[in-house]
Amino acid sequence: MPTYQGLLIRDNFQDVGIIPSTGDLWVSPDIIPYGTGVLTSATAVQTYNGPDIGQPVVNNANNNIYIRCKNISGATMTGNANLYYANSSLFLYPTSWIPVNLPVTNNNFVTTSGTVSTSLPNAMIGLVQSPFTLGGIPNNAHYCFIAVVNNNGVPTTIPPSFASNAAFALWVSSSPNVAYRNIVLNAGSPGRVVNYTTFGNANSFASQMIFSVVGTNVPANSTWSAQCSDARLPQPFNASGTFSSSGTASTQLTVPANIAGGNPLMSMAWTFATPNGQPFPTNTSFAISYYQVPTSPGAVEGLDDAFFALEAQASAEYKIASRDPEAVNGVEAATLILLGSVLVFATNPHS
Repeated sequence: MPTYQGLLIRDNFQDVGIIPSTGDLWVSPDIIPYGTGVLTSATAVQTYNGPDIGQPVVNNANNNIYIRCKNISGATMTGNANLYYANSSLFLYPTSWIPVNLPVTNNNFVTTSGTVSTSLPNAMIGLVQSPFTLGGIPNNAHYCFIAVVNNNGVPTTIPPSFASNAAFALWVSSSPNVAYRNIVLNAGSPGRVVNYTTFGNANSFASQMIFSVVGTNVPANSTWSAQCSDARLPQPFNASGTFSSSGTASTQLTVPANIAGGNPLMSMAWTFATPNGQPFPTNTSFAISYYQVPTSPGAVEGLDDAFFALEAQASAEYKIASRDPEAVNGVEAATLILLGSVLVFATNPHS
């Protein structure tokens, strides 16, 4: 029987790329739901041969879902992955697959040792650059994840239909860059709201950014958290706290250069929670705004007067969520560059 040459995501721990695959097809150890945790490269490598480290998916919470692969091509390769979920079925036809689009589609694999790179040497274990993120799925069914790997950036063809049952069965067992994993689902707390916002940095140098959250009708002692596990950050970003008495919160992050254009944006997972686990009031909302701190003269070499003039033109004084929890009314004035904002409703305002 032939052996696959490419980036392998296994159907089970015994899968070494022999075509067709044998054994269970719905227990892939390389589709890794990991809760709110950050899967390190070291853990991904240490557990490659077991044990299975997948966790249940929890509704109304951020779920980081990692895809792991191994280069068994015999040469250096690049690649990326896409993730889907579907109602668990005895006939898991591709037309039923629902894509998980955050943080990006075609999520690049990066190396798990040495300098982080999208070029994977032969025998290297790879991990997606940033975990796929999911805030939950409907509670009324049983689900399965499906992961699809694209080798060297060439999209894998997912047939929309098959001429026969045999053709479908052979495609499933003979596609070593496609894997499946049944989902264990926990209902989670109705007192949590999860939202995902993408962000970036068009500057050619790392820049200091501020995330400001101004809530409306936020119950006292409600909490917030922000998480980004993108491998392009020096370390995973986690921030959390309790909303001020005025319903405000703020955090800062240095965003690497050139997270824009042809490079995928990063994704921040926001979780807002009531103190007693009860749902938020129907009129609760959260305005999340994203600002750049203007660049200080002399902080970056090679910037000319025109650059600073443009930043000055784009800057204005804004009232943002204070970084000092004791600030009056929970806000402070700061001269910043507003890059974007979104309004998150705790419940559907039209229901």
